[in-house]
Amino acid sequence: MNSMPNMGRLMTMTSYNSSSPIVLLDTTVLCGAIRGEGINRQILTMAAQTIDYRVVISRVCLMEFLRNATHDGIGGAIYPIEIVEGFLNHFVYPILENSPAVNSRVGRHHWEIVRRNEMKIGKALAEISELSTEKAVLLAEENGLQKPLRQYDEQDVHVWVTAIQENCSYIVTNNTRRFPETIGKIKRIKPGEFYNMVID
Repeated sequence: MNSMPNMGRLMTMTSYNSSSPIVLLDTTVLCGAIRGEGINRQILTMAAQTIDYRVVISRVCLMEFLRNATHDGIGGAIYPIEIVEGFLNHFVYPILENSPAVNSRVGRHHWEIVRRNEMKIGKALAEISELSTEKAVLLAEENGLQKPLRQYDEQDVHVWVTAIQENCSYIVTNNTRRFPETIGKIKRIKPGEFYNMVID
């Protein structure tokens, strides 16, 4: 029996409103949603039905979710692959039909992150994201992004870089520890806050 869900569905695409805000859902939203009813699951359901914003889910976040659900455990539970496949089919693949999973420029332990450990986070993100010189200078000089990268959770850099490369307005995450509140124009927002903002 194949232990990986059918990833072929990740490539389907339909259109969305190009002026809509772009929102990255990180791994914590997927992990929270598989645990049962709640705000994370409501966000996924809304994301599959709305055209008010474009959702970004990275392939790295999907792989993190799969590893956590089937191997490491989420909230102390390891899920059988059949449950994970059912969850993906019902809650995640409908989103990806409108906004296919994106490639992240870097993975969780990528050399481009490690070698910039002592660099100010703004400058490191600008370099890793391969921004234009003008945008890189603005990000590198931004207030709040002057601490060295090592003071943040380096395993989340792939989330920030993906949000930058996809021109996101928000990163929806339950993770607030060692995670910047803003990166340029991108705002970190908790699932409950995001849900309330969307339904208002």
